[in-house]
Amino acid sequence: MKIAFNSINFQASRYPVKYFYRNSTVNFQGDRFEKQKQEMRTLDEAYNNLMARQKREAENKGVTNAQRIDLAKQISCLTSQYAQLNEILNNSDVKNLEKDERNLLNYLIGLQNMSKNKGFNRIIGYDNVKDKLTSEFIIKTMAKARTSQKTDVPDAFLFFGPTGCGKTTFAHALAEQTLSFVDTVDLANLSEEEALCTILDKAQIARQNYINSGDEKKRTILIVNEFDSLANKYSPVVNELVDFMQNCADEYKCTLFLTSNHPLDIDPRILESKITPKKFAIPPADYSVAKGIAEQRLEIYGRKVNGIDSFVRVLFSNPDLLYSNANIATIIDKVEKNTEFPTVDDYILVAREQVVPSISRKKLERFEEEKSALQNQ
Repeated sequence: MKIAFNSINFQASRYPVKYFYRNSTVNFQGDRFEKQKQEMRTLDEAYNNLMARQKREAENKGVTNAQRIDLAKQISCLTSQYAQLNEILNNSDVKNLEKDERNLLNYLIGLQNMSKNKGFNRIIGYDNVKDKLTSEFIIKTMAKARTSQKTDVPDAFLFFGPTGCGKTTFAHALAEQTLSFVDTVDLANLSEEEALCTILDKAQIARQNYINSGDEKKRTILIVNEFDSLANKYSPVVNELVDFMQNCADEYKCTLFLTSNHPLDIDPRILESKITPKKFAIPPADYSVAKGIAEQRLEIYGRKVNGIDSFVRVLFSNPDLLYSNANIATIIDKVEKNTEFPTVDDYILVAREQVVPSISRKKLERFEEEKSALQNQ
């Protein structure tokens, strides 16, 4: 039997009961399916509400084309996630089907209920990276890891790029998007030995949290910032660190998200694909991202400034000096702190006279060299 979901067909004939029907006439066999039925109603409501909102806003003359595009993307994303999770479920053994279905439905509902200040919702731009991670890691890996099926979860991911470009923010957003436990190791003021002990202690906690989560099988993402300061070839603990990282995903149910300004300083053994299969370059903001960051920051202060494009153009007026994401936020903050009713000229003045762009041509060239070297590994 094929079950139609929009233009997608799901195979369900191998199962003793009917799953993933999208209507209210589903027949569930016995009370033990009452909970799944309620969850599926919740999922239906989420989907139908999005569809209804799309129709309403399409008829609303006040809705911008950008808003319509954003809503259409939400619908497309929901449909894609639903299809991918069903594909995972189709590979479950019948004896594990009930638990697997519950975990996957809860996972999808969790993704749809993500607040705008959590996960990828708070990341401006970088859509190509976010889309790839959603498909290949968030769904096919981390959602699948909540089931009874064998899953190869990576031991580590690396985020690298110039200072202030959002590596740590991106790592935190991805960690939240996986619906995992999230923890952080701050290497500042720690010796290498202390830092390693902290990581190992948090890994032990991650394993216990996984055990305590029971059937939910909830893993931990451990974010380690400025990782090259701990993992360079001169570090006295690098050999122990390598040994730990070779099996931390399986042994401790923990994946490390590493950030680095200078990734090539990291011991090459850690950068090998068997430990760190994915390395993400986080470049300085382009024009559209910079504008989005400025507008997002202004929204925090309840402002919408006319002529913001003029301010953003100033940020790109010198190709040898680029403003980082953090620089842009600093400019907005400085103006808001010192000006009661700011105009776009106030932001331009602060950008030109008070905030020095942090990304020089030399830093940018080094970043491009590092990106090329890591891509060729």
